[in-house]
Amino acid sequence: MKVWARVCRNAEEEAAADREYWATLFTPEERVALINDLLRDWDRMKNRSLTPDRDFSTVFATLNRLDLRYLIVGTYAFAFHLKPRYTEHLDLLVETCEEPLEHPHVIFRPAIHGLTFEDAWATRVAAHYEDVPVQYLGRDAFIRNKTVAGSLQDLADVAALR
Repeated sequence: MKVWARVCRNAEEEAAADREYWATLFTPEERVALINDLLRDWDRMKNRSLTPDRDFSTVFATLNRLDLRYLIVGTYAFAFHLKPRYTEHLDLLVETCEEPLEHPHVIFRPAIHGLTFEDAWATRVAAHYEDVPVQYLGRDAFIRNKTVAGSLQDLADVAALR
């Protein structure tokens, strides 16, 4: 068992310690996997049966099989780049396609703030979700997207990422 502790004198030191904790003890893929743990815990606390349609590896495998270009954005990208937090859904930026894409827990976005699909795609970071190859929006592009979107949560994310 690892124990991690650090004394912080102010909010800046605490933010730096938080970044160091998540970067030191967890890989990006492990941070993303923790979101699924949060979802399972939430379902258990609400006495709901576990939701099998949150198995996003099948979504990614299908998109890969269809040879569609997509990027993981939103909370899952935030977890990949920094730390996990709870979310009800997965956000994907998807290049335009002929077939309608639907899933109860996935938001398929044709565009995101501040970036064209090609600009976003150029920043992609290859990784795996479970054992399926996936692409995440790159960190600098993610910060640009959050800055332009400008909500309080987006700006808090930008501050945490810097």
